[in-house]
Amino acid sequence: MSIKRLTCPGCGQSVNVPASMAKAQCPGCGQVFSTTQPVASPAKRAAPSPAAAKGQRDGATSADESKMLQWVLVLGVCFVAMGVLIVLTYFRVSGEKEQSKQAAEVAAAAEAKAEEEARRNIEYRVVDLPESTRMKIYRDYTAMTDSMGRNSKKVPSSGAAGKAFNQLMQTTDDREVTHFALIHNISEEDVMQIVLEGQANDW
Repeated sequence: MSIKRLTCPGCGQSVNVPASMAKAQCPGCGQVFSTTQPVASPAKRAAPSPAAAKGQRDGATSADESKMLQWVLVLGVCFVAMGVLIVLTYFRVSGEKEQSKQAAEVAAAAEAKAEEEARRNIEYRVVDLPESTRMKIYRDYTAMTDSMGRNSKKVPSSGAAGKAFNQLMQTTDDREVTHFALIHNISEEDVMQIVLEGQANDW
């Protein structure tokens, strides 16, 4: 019995088979192939040359660097956008605060001007007393009313307690006006005219 030596087309292993067999099975990979036609051994893959291998490595490295550069650019754009947004927000908030401050200053100036105009428009009669005496009466009266005003903040404005306190304040005010009138030998109306004069002249 003659033996043929064939090469498996699947794995390239040499196989000895009887010449009479039409087909054979590779003991290595199990592939069944024909024995009647010559089978060329599988071509060995040519090893890449050093230059080609270096080119492949350089190409892979270049691709990785390109991807990394793309990510860096994307992150850079994101950071720039965030920075611009933060700057715009800061300037917008600062602008709103500045506008609010300017509006408050304008409102305060308008209120002060209105108060000044109101003082100038106060009509009063000059009482026949020295100006220094009139100024003292005004300042004593103002100190008394300021003290009562501070105490009034401690008492609720509504309810029985508030009403009783307001009545007490009015009684105290009337008593002090009478007291000033008796001390300086003027009328109670003169005392109130001095108060108006002090408000008009901002004593």
